[in-house]
Amino acid sequence: MTALQLPLYILAFQHISGKKPAFGSYIQLLRKIMHSIPIYNPVLKQTLPNGKLPRSEPGWHDILENSLERSISHVHDIKEGIFPIQATSACNPDWYCPYRTICRFQPDRGSQLGEWYLYPSETGDCIKAGDE
Repeated sequence: MTALQLPLYILAFQHISGKKPAFGSYIQLLRKIMHSIPIYNPVLKQTLPNGKLPRSEPGWHDILENSLERSISHVHDIKEGIFPIQATSACNPDWYCPYRTICRFQPDRGSQLGEWYLYPSETGDCIKAGDE
C-alpha cells in the first residue's frame, strides 16, 4: 500500500482519542454504495462492519509504522528543499502544459520568465542554460 492518508488518519485517531483503532475504510457513493476496508487490525477482524476486505490480510502494524516513517521523511525532504522528479508518464515538452515555466524536464524553463539557471558544464564551470 502506497497511500498515506488513511494510515495517518488512523494514527491521528489513536493519538487524539487514546483508543486502539480497529480499521480504516472508504465509502464510495456512486449508484451503489460501496464500503471497502483496505486496512484493519487482524486481531479485531471479527468486530469489523460489513464491507469489502482485501484478498490478503494487510500488515496492519507495518502499514501504520511505514506510513509514519515515510511522512516524516517527506517532511524532512520538504524542509531541505528536496523535490525529486517522479514522472508517472512521459512528458512531451512541446505539448501545452500550464507548468512549463517551472517544469524540471525543460532545461530552459527560466527563459520564459527572464530567469536563467546555472548548470554545471563537463569542466565543472557553471554555464547559463542556452549558452551551451
